[in-house]
Formats: sequence, C-alpha cells, structure tokens
Amino acid sequence: MPTALIPAPKHQVDKGTVHLPFERPIAALIPADCSPFIRAAAQNVLSRLTDMGFIAVALLEAAAAEMEAPAPGPYRLRFVPNADSGTSERYGLETDAEETRFCGSPRSMLHAVETWLQLLSPLSTQPASASELGGVRLTLTSIEDAPDMPVRGVFVECFIGSDLMKLDDWHRLIDELVSLKLNTLSIGINGAWPMRYDEPDSRLDFLFVPLIDDPERVTGRQLSYYDPTLGEERTIQYEMPIYAEDLLGDIMAYAAERGVRTIPLFNGPGHTTVLSQLYPHISAKDANGNPTGFGYSFSHPETMGMLKRIYTRLVERYMRPNRQTWVHIGCDEVAPFHYMNERMSSRAVSPWCSEDMLRYSKKELLHLYIRELGTHLVGLGMDKIIIWHDALHGMGGFDEDFERMLEESGLAGKLTIHWWRYHEPPLSVQHVRGAENWVAPATGYFPNIVYQDFLDNIDIMVNEGVRVGASAAVSYAVYAPNQHRNTAFLAEKSWNTASRVVRFEERYARWLCGDEADAASVEALEDGFRRMRQVYGQYGHCYFLIETSIYFGNYYPRKPYPARVLNSLANNEFAVETLSRLLALDLDRALSYFAQAAPRADRAQLLAYNVMDCTRTKGVLDALVQFGQAVRLYEQARVHHPDRPDMFEEAYGKMEQADKHLHAALLAVCETHVEYWIPASLREFTPLARSIRETLAFLAPWRDAGVREGGGNGRGGDAASKAAIAADTAAAADDDAATIPPLPIDSLRLTVYPHPRAADLDEA
Repeated sequence: MPTALIPAPKHQVDKGTVHLPFERPIAALIPADCSPFIRAAAQNVLSRLTDMGFIAVALLEAAAAEMEAPAPGPYRLRFVPNADSGTSERYGLETDAEETRFCGSPRSMLHAVETWLQLLSPLSTQPASASELGGVRLTLTSIEDAPDMPVRGVFVECFIGSDLMKLDDWHRLIDELVSLKLNTLSIGINGAWPMRYDEPDSRLDFLFVPLIDDPERVTGRQLSYYDPTLGEERTIQYEMPIYAEDLLGDIMAYAAERGVRTIPLFNGPGHTTVLSQLYPHISAKDANGNPTGFGYSFSHPETMGMLKRIYTRLVERYMRPNRQTWVHIGCDEVAPFHYMNERMSSRAVSPWCSEDMLRYSKKELLHLYIRELGTHLVGLGMDKIIIWHDALHGMGGFDEDFERMLEESGLAGKLTIHWWRYHEPPLSVQHVRGAENWVAPATGYFPNIVYQDFLDNIDIMVNEGVRVGASAAVSYAVYAPNQHRNTAFLAEKSWNTASRVVRFEERYARWLCGDEADAASVEALEDGFRRMRQVYGQYGHCYFLIETSIYFGNYYPRKPYPARVLNSLANNEFAVETLSRLLALDLDRALSYFAQAAPRADRAQLLAYNVMDCTRTKGVLDALVQFGQAVRLYEQARVHHPDRPDMFEEAYGKMEQADKHLHAALLAVCETHVEYWIPASLREFTPLARSIRETLAFLAPWRDAGVREGGGNGRGGDAASKAAIAADTAAAADDDAATIPPLPIDSLRLTVYPHPRAADLDEA
C-alpha cells in the first residue's frame, strides 16, 4: 500500500525507505537564476528540516550543467524546472538513497516540496538498528501529479475568532493551506450579523481593513466569558489585530511568496452595518426616511462614491503591491434580519432602502451594484470580480437582462458566480453566459460551539462543480485549525475530483498515524471518526447542538437561554433528553476509540482537536441532561411533594454533576483550542455556567442538610435537619405551596406531575 499522502498523487510507485540521520548534511541545489517560487520552495524545505533536527542544511546555487553533476556527501534536493508555464501545478518527484529530484514549473515546486515532506516519517520507538537512533525515514518513490481543479482554497469569514487572529496566526493558516496544496485564501474584510450577546460592544459587525474615510472611528470590542481555570467570569477589551496593525498587506505578501492567491471580500449590500452606522447619510432608509443603519441607499449620490473610494484604497494599498487581481464583492443574503444593531427592535429590518424601492426592483438594484463596482474594479486593473450566487438567483436575477448587462458593461468573462450550500438537498448550479462558476462547500462554521463534519457536503458540491465545469472549489469557513479533516478533504476532493469520502477517511486515519503505525491504531481512529460523523455529520444534529449554546442569542425574547433548552429537556419535548443521551453516548465511544490510537507525534495535535470537540459536546450535553433532571425534580418536589427534602437534596446532587460536566467541557477548550478561539468559545456557554452556579447556590440549604455527619447524598444524613426541612416545607405546603420559591431561571416553563420516588426519574 503506498504511503498515505494528502492529497493523494495521481501516480505513485513506492520502492522502500531509506534512513536519513540528523547528522547527514542536506543540500538544496537550485539554478542560479531561478524563479522566486523555486527559491521559496528550497528555503521552505530547508527550514522545515532544521526544525526537525537536521544540523547541517545548505542552499546551493549552481549553473545548469552543475545541476546534473554528482555531488557525494550531502543528501541532495535537486530543483529542475521544466518548460511548463508559470501557472502549471503539474510536478514530478523521484527519490533514491542519495537524492531527490523535483521537476515541474517553478510554481509547482512548492507542491513537490510539500509532498516530499509528507514522505518523511519519524523513526519508530524501536528502530531497526542502532544507526537509526536519530533522523527520519524517507519513502523512496516516483510520483507524477497534477490537480483536477485549478483554483482550490478557503474563504475565511470576518467574524468572532478571526477578529483576534494575530499575524502569526494568519501565517499558520497559510502554512496549513500550503501543506494541503490549496492555492487560494479569500478573506472577509467587511461583514455584519444579528447581535447575539447582551453585553456592551459585543456587536457582530466587522471591518478588518482601515479603508473608510475616517479609519479612527472604528472602535474597540469587548467580550465577557466564564474562565474555568479561574472559576469566575472575566471581560477582555481589545482592538482587532488585523485592523489595528493593518495586517492585510503582510498577509498577502506571505501568501504570495508561497504560491497562495489572496482574494479580499468586502460584503454588501446585505451583511453590512459598519458604513451604514458610521455614515448614516448612505444608509438604507425606512418608510419614514429614517436611516436604519443596515444596507445602503443607492439613491444618495455619495453612496457609490464612498464604496468606490474604499475599493480604490484596497487596490492601491494592498492588491497592486502584492500583484493580486481578484476581488469578491459579496451580494449574499440581501434580506431582512432582526437585531442588526442596538437600535433595532425585534421586528426584521430590511437592507433595502424604501426610497430606492420606489424607483427600482431589488433585481435592478443588485444589477446596478454589481455593474458599478465591477466596472470600477476592472478599471483599476482587477481581472476577476466574484459574487455570491444566492441573492440574485433567488429572485431570478441570472436572466437575459443580467447577461446583457455583463456584455454591455464589459464584465463578461470577468465575473465569477460563487455558488454555496452547506447542507442537503444538493444545489443545482446554473450556467450564465459571460460568467464563470465556482462552488463553495463548507469546511466549518461554529468552531466556538461545535464541530461540524462537512465531508458529504464537500463531496456533493465539488461533484456539482465538475458537472457544470466549475473552475474552483473555494469553501466557506469561519476558520479554526480543529476543522483540519474538513479542509484536508476539500484539498483531496478538489485535487482529485473522483475521490470519495470512504476512501479518504481510511487514508486520513493512516496519514494521521503514519505508515509505521500498527493496524489497530489506524482502525481505532477510523472507528472514532465514524462515531463523530454519526453526531456531527448530520445538519439537524448540529443545529440542535448549537441550541445548547447562547449563539441564537438572548436578544430573541422567544428564545431565552438557557431556559429554552431546559424547558425542552425537563419536559423531554421531542425526546430531547433521549437524543442528548444518545449523542453523548456516541461521543463517549469516539473518545474511547481515540484513546486507543497513537498518532504521529508531529500530527498528534490534530487528534487532540478531535478529542476536545468530543469532550466539549459530551460535557455540555451531560451537563444539560443533569440540569434538566434537577429542574424537573425540584419542581416536582416543590409543587407535589414539599414534604420530601430528599428530592430537593437529590436535585442539588444533579446540579453538582452538571457543574462538573460543564467544567470539564470548558477546561478542554482552554487546554486545547487555538488561543484566538478560546474567549469566544467560552462565552457561548457562560450563561449556562452562570445559571448552574446560581441554581447551586439556590439549592444550597438542602445540600447543607444532607452533607453533615454521614450525610452523603442525604439518604443517611442528619435526620434532625431533614425532619426540620420536611416539617417546614410541609407546613408551607399546607399554608401555600407558592411559599416554596421556583428556581431562579428566567422563562422556565414546566409541566410537572407527582412522582413517588426521585430514583424513578433516572430510570425514566
């Protein structure tokens, strides 16, 4: 079986292995007048070898004749460019005991190097001989390879999480793309979503680049969360590094050196509030002429002028210096939303301006938006303008009028439609004359809440792209490194469009463990991933799990958190408690399989992310199940059995278990998740942690009665104390059952029935 590589090469013939000790010098031989891509590839591989422990590496320039001459001593890495065009990604690789030859276009050398690095494996703990105590094994192989789709990559949304990414974090993201032979990074630089968190400066509108007329008007942000390492809530105030330090140019330069194209996405006319709130005169207006702070007024003469100034700055400051020519202008979900800013009430507010709607249809306004900004960008030297498909497609906007507009405006052949869908049923991509098609599966959306398995979605969307001749698969992602399996399959599927999920899962497990691993370890990983897919591979499950967090927000009065979850659990509406237990059981089994696996040391962090995701979800589900049982038990005792202090006491015990489970879940996030995602991940469950602590304090009198000498859970505890509580509660019940207060949880609504024994609840 060939060495597991991701993505898999088109042609691979392995011929054994050779030991490369750390003491052996390694020399990279490049032509004296080589392309910057060849030099970057050579420097990259030597840097990685140094990090591994090789003590002598060298970059040697040589004339063409010298490139073919033998050079005894060092292990040689020969970079031999061929006549392929500069954009070709086809490469060849041949290894033997003395040297490796990389052949291909200068750009393809970057891919060849990444393949070669995957051919290196750490020595096993029991080397074959004493001479193998230090170094690596190199698979001897012959590889010929090329991608099926020319454009492959990830769109990284401007959102919570990415707003805390520092330059090193962006570099690590680009390195991950390079390692998977993905050649495109799209970055959201303007976007907005409904508010979800009832705390100051926690809005969900983002501007990642100082492009506006008054950049100093973009203010800092605030985020409050429960920190399990401190056992208390804390608040951080921060400036977004990408904005405050103006990092976009540095990100683009780093990516370009590694053969990765950068595509900025400035969204509009939906998903935009920053400009509309800072400059109310260009905002959409309601029927009374008042600015909504959401969307644009195309009737105002300054609106297009301001947007064009922004795009001009983007091109002149960032695109041209880094030789980038593709821009994404958004156009998705141009629709009414609730709570797009603090001033909005619970009613949905439209991004469409009432004054505009007196003169134009929505379709005409989108055509206007695309034509005006697209032609402006083409005039600035941009050669590809990209839009999301959904807003226009939903109103029949890709019609003859649209095709005529592209032709008459000069946008035909320069516009790309980016078709997205993250769930079933499959999307049917439409041919539009004058426009290119891309597809956008998802590689992750909620890394602050729950893992999502998008392998099937990636498979379906790329297959649809192949059907219509799409030239690109660029996924949508709220990025985090714990989504690596999704990103790796995107790389595999876009490189080898005939690839299938089942084969990839097996190869990914082998790749994670390494080819020296025993079969049992690989099988354990496969079994663990299968269990994860049963939980995270179904879109319905994921949205159920998202409901276990505050994500949908306390701004929605009909969805108070955590009461909305507790009401369902305590009443077992739609078998929510049963589903929670089953999902937690699958995750527990996944964790038991992962405990049996032994990944390669240099890939162990990827498995650790999977363990974190399972631990987090399982802990939250277990906590909520215990919380729901405690609520039901307390209310049963309060309403029907006020003379049963043991039921109150057992409710406290269940709350202790809920606190324990949630603490373990949040601690796993702190110990494993990437730093810039920790605060936002903890915030999602902070109201739950707060409610658990408040409920524990509320139930403390019953605990105090049961934990005295011999108390335990109260069944053999302080009889006098329990008798006193029983007498008090019975007397209260005789006077007025309402004198036993309900739990201090807003919007809690339960229907409870008498229950003779608290233990029966566990059996139920």
